[in-house]
Amino acid sequence: MPTFEYKALTTAGERVAGVLAGATESAVLAELESRRLTPITLREAKDGGFKLSLGQGVSSRRLAETYLQLADMLRAGVPLLRALRLLSKTKSSKRVGETFRVVADAVSEGEDLADAMAAHPRVFKRTHVAVVRAGERGGFLEDAFARLGSYVTNQAELRSKLIGSMMYPGVIVSIFVVILVVLFTVFIPKFKPMFERLDDIPALSAAILAAGDAFREHGLVTFSVLAVVCIGVWWWARSERGKRAVSKAMTRAPVVGRLVRAVATGRFSRRPRRCCAP
Repeated sequence: MPTFEYKALTTAGERVAGVLAGATESAVLAELESRRLTPITLREAKDGGFKLSLGQGVSSRRLAETYLQLADMLRAGVPLLRALRLLSKTKSSKRVGETFRVVADAVSEGEDLADAMAAHPRVFKRTHVAVVRAGERGGFLEDAFARLGSYVTNQAELRSKLIGSMMYPGVIVSIFVVILVVLFTVFIPKFKPMFERLDDIPALSAAILAAGDAFREHGLVTFSVLAVVCIGVWWWARSERGKRAVSKAMTRAPVVGRLVRAVATGRFSRRPRRCCAP
């Protein structure tokens, strides 16, 4: 279903903006009229443009809090559409509010909640959508959101601990990189005349001297090439094929692989809670 971006005026004369899903432009105008909004501009959102922006700036902790809030409202007897509308009015996170506003509009049009969430893959992961879909079909949606909230919270805490523990190694690696740059640009060129007197230079020494010349004489080009290579590798690692290759490499790594396999096994074999039973 297409989505439309609008700018409108409220009855108090305030300017508001948002996104609505509708079959046609006339249906969106009728929805705006029912909300007592006077449209100023209305245009169809480009495919992927708005969904991409929704995925930016949504933290895991904020998403976990939203899941828990939704679970509490459903347990209190609040209808699903009403709960989604309430979450769309949140002031603490504009991105989350906009996301749930679009999801609520899709649900009001008769779409399943899981399908509406799946339309925003940068906000809701596939595992989250799968849990919600199971909760919808099994009749335990509030428990599914409660479990999701706890799961995402634990993931965020674990990620924070890992980042904190990696701060010291990151500083060490940064210092090491700076030392290497200084070596290749300052010290190694000073030894170049001595090696040029030799008739047969070892291959490793020749490679080191060539790297030193590249850093010293073509530093900007060298750093640009390295940056492009790093960005290319990072982009490839985010693709489906790259994710599989990285996961396979991580599980087979000499030291880290054992830890990765243990964590994956623990997640797979963890016994589910009774609260999630239908």
